[in-house]
Amino acid sequence: MTAADEGMRIAEGIYGYEVEGQARASEVWRMTRLGDERVHVQALLRTEQRIIYGMDLTLDAQGQPETLTARMEQQGEVRASFSFVEGTVQGQIQRPQGGTPVHLNLPAGAVLFPASIAMRMLIGRALHLETDAEQPLTLCVIPVLDVAAQPLMPHLVGAQASVLGPETVDLLMAETPATRVLIEWPNHPPQHAWFDGHRFPVQWCWVSHEADGGSISHEFSLTRYAWHAT
Repeated sequence: MTAADEGMRIAEGIYGYEVEGQARASEVWRMTRLGDERVHVQALLRTEQRIIYGMDLTLDAQGQPETLTARMEQQGEVRASFSFVEGTVQGQIQRPQGGTPVHLNLPAGAVLFPASIAMRMLIGRALHLETDAEQPLTLCVIPVLDVAAQPLMPHLVGAQASVLGPETVDLLMAETPATRVLIEWPNHPPQHAWFDGHRFPVQWCWVSHEADGGSISHEFSLTRYAWHAT
């Protein structure tokens, strides 16, 4: 039995991931409140042929990250296990060729930014969505698909968030009111996110630029979404 089976289901859903409008994968996720008021978020990004990543995040009773475990395939299975303790990320990344210890100091107010789109609700909670003023962010990025970063290795980036205002997002199952946010940091494609009334990302997209001058659009959009409890 996993932690997600032991508590009260809060929310669950599925993101469809499209590249240039073509379906590539889906992220299946669920959020559970445990008996001690902690929250467990579980996410799995997969295609029909393989699992790209799996992530499990536990938040403490105040909604702050407590632990994160992740696994992915990259020339063999790569696993990571992190704890967030007194302003640090501590843990280990285990690869077929051996383990790498991790110890990273987190500045005050740093926001966890995992590869999982569902877990980026932490960004929605950290932002002031009622103002159009630019908001500085320090992100603790846990990458998977980013070719410029070591997979699953936490690192810090200084980002800027701009709230672009309310929009209606046309999801597969319904039109949903949301707030659009632009998130930017150096040497990385600008990220566009739409957060609903739960401050949960209902859609996330970016455009990557290729060496030959071309561009490729990427989009995660909820195709199934249910919120059961608060």
